[in-house]
Amino acid sequence: MNPKLRQLLAACSVEGDLVRPIRWSEALILQNYGAIPPAVGKHGFYVWNRGFNLLLLGRRGEPRYFCKCRPAADQNLGRETAVLRALNRDPELSGVAPRTRGARSEELQLQVSEFVPGRPYAFSVPRLGESQWAASMRDILTVARRVSTRAAALLPDFLAGPGPVVLHEVAAPCLTELASAGLGEDQLRALDAAIRRAGTLPRLLQHGDLWPANILWHQGSWRLLDFESFGRVQVPLYDVHHFVRTCGSLRRPRSEATGGWLDRLASRDREAALCRETIRREAGELGLNAAQALGVLLYYLVDITAQFRLRGVPRSFWGPLALEVQRAADTLNASARVEEVLLGWP
Repeated sequence: MNPKLRQLLAACSVEGDLVRPIRWSEALILQNYGAIPPAVGKHGFYVWNRGFNLLLLGRRGEPRYFCKCRPAADQNLGRETAVLRALNRDPELSGVAPRTRGARSEELQLQVSEFVPGRPYAFSVPRLGESQWAASMRDILTVARRVSTRAAALLPDFLAGPGPVVLHEVAAPCLTELASAGLGEDQLRALDAAIRRAGTLPRLLQHGDLWPANILWHQGSWRLLDFESFGRVQVPLYDVHHFVRTCGSLRRPRSEATGGWLDRLASRDREAALCRETIRREAGELGLNAAQALGVLLYYLVDITAQFRLRGVPRSFWGPLALEVQRAADTLNASARVEEVLLGWP
């Protein structure tokens, strides 16, 4: 094994088992995003531009540690390591995320987390009955809300400011980006007006990528994974919209070809009603009213679409989301009861 990598592994050792020489036969490369430093420059800034992920095995071949190796300047991994270390130290949250250590050199940074052998929630979502699915969403969002609420005290430097979030101010750059992608003036005005009606919201650090693939069921409790985007978004209810949308996509993957998430959310079937109930309940837990819940829904759609464009990913990633933004704007222009249509809010 590369001596630089071996040195970082030794620095991350918790029980002394990473200090000994580790053979490549004890490591599996799960993802290889490119050499460090990169041999070829790639468009975009996202983490998959360079680095790799390893699974380290024990002496009997059992998985022991999941490792991420990135360039020293990669801010995403440093951010995630800081978040996980803070959660590990907190008595209330130490069981929510895997135990993690980090180390860095002038060229590399390494994160080593305990391997969590749980069942990914993404495998369960399509198979659960309606009541089981609704209950699991409630439990997972309760865990995520607890993490977000505690995070302000654990990670005060992550907060962008001491006061509330002015939603139209954080949405403005996203709308500008979508204008350059061809969103019409009437659609932009409708979105901006609805987001402005949301006013200000309490600042709350969000996971940023809370979807079923980043959630595990392990030893009777839910574990959250992949905190690289944690705190980038500080708008409450953002995680809820992302989680509900991605759960719905796994429940009904074929419907993606015939209609978008907003169409499904506004439909009269039972699963759509469960999604609306979940969003309303979480909004109530956070003290948000109907206009604020709708404003965050719109902000979520414009933000995630703009972020994919800014990362330089192919249009196939952000194109369907751009269509959702257009549907949202058209619904705003066509109806004065959008909170009721999309969220079931009387």
